[in-house]
Amino acid sequence: MRKLIILSALLLSQTVFGQLSATLKANRDQFVAFEPVNMTVNITNLSGKPLTLQNRTNQPWIEFFVRDHTGRNVLSTKDVAYSPVSIGTGQTVASTFTLNNSFNLTNPGSYSVLAVIRMPGEGDRKGTPTQSTHFTVTRGVTAWSQSVGVPGTAGDQRKYRLITFSGDKYPELYIQVEDQKRGRMLATHSLGRHITFRKFQTSLDRQNNLHVLFHTSPSVACHTVINPAGRTIERTYHKNSATGVPRLLPTTSGNVSVVNSIPYDPQKEAEEKAKFHNISEIPGGVQQ
Repeated sequence: MRKLIILSALLLSQTVFGQLSATLKANRDQFVAFEPVNMTVNITNLSGKPLTLQNRTNQPWIEFFVRDHTGRNVLSTKDVAYSPVSIGTGQTVASTFTLNNSFNLTNPGSYSVLAVIRMPGEGDRKGTPTQSTHFTVTRGVTAWSQSVGVPGTAGDQRKYRLITFSGDKYPELYIQVEDQKRGRMLATHSLGRHITFRKFQTSLDRQNNLHVLFHTSPSVACHTVINPAGRTIERTYHKNSATGVPRLLPTTSGNVSVVNSIPYDPQKEAEEKAKFHNISEIPGGVQQ
C-alpha cells in the first residue's frame, strides 16, 4: 500500500521541467527464472550543478516499483544499500541494477518496472520517475538433470540442470545449479547459443564437475566445465574434425576430455581477420 501511495503521488506531481532526466531499460526482454534480472538506468543531470546521489536513513536514492501481470505490486524482500553516484553538470551516467537482489521474480509471467531517483533533500513522495519497462520470466524447458554429492562435505548435494530456452534472438542452453540441502539456487545463467539439431553431451569428472559439450554453430562446439558451486571453471572451443563432430570422453582416472576435434580459438581468429583487413587497406607500395 505504501508503494502504491508513493507511486501515485509521484506520477501526479511530476513536471516537465525537472532537474534530472532518467530512463530505464531491461538488458533483455525475456529471462529464465532465477537468473539475474538486470536493468540499466541512465540519469542526466539537468540541475546546473554537480550532484551526488546517495542513500539516507531509511531512504534509498533510487527505488524500484515492480508489478506482475495482474497489476499487483511485487513486494521487495529486502532492502539494498546502493552505492552513491556522482554526476557532473549536464552529464549522463548509466548504472546497472539486479532486480532479484530485492524482489522475488521466480514466478513465470510478465512484469513491469519503473524506477524513481531522488535528489538530495527529496522525501519519499518526491523524485524523478522513469518510464515503465516490461519483461517476461519463464522456466524454460529442463532438458537434463542430475543430482551429485559435493566432494569433501558431509551430505551436501547439488542438482545440475540444463535448460533450453528460446530467447530474444536465438535458442540458448542454460545451466542451473541448486543446493538441494539448503533449498536455494546457486547459479542460473546462459552457456551460450545452442544449435538444437546437434544434441548436447554431458559428463561428470571425479570432482563431480559437470562437463557440457554443445554446438554453437554447425561446425563449432563449446566445452564448458561448471563446478558444484555453480562457477564456470573452464571454457574451450572445438571445430569438427575430418571424421566427425567432437565428443566427450571420460577416462579411467576420472578426468573428462574432448576428442575427435580440432582446438579452436575464436578470439585469435577474429584478431587474424582484423589484421588481414587492415593490411588489405594499405595503399600499394606502402610498407607497415
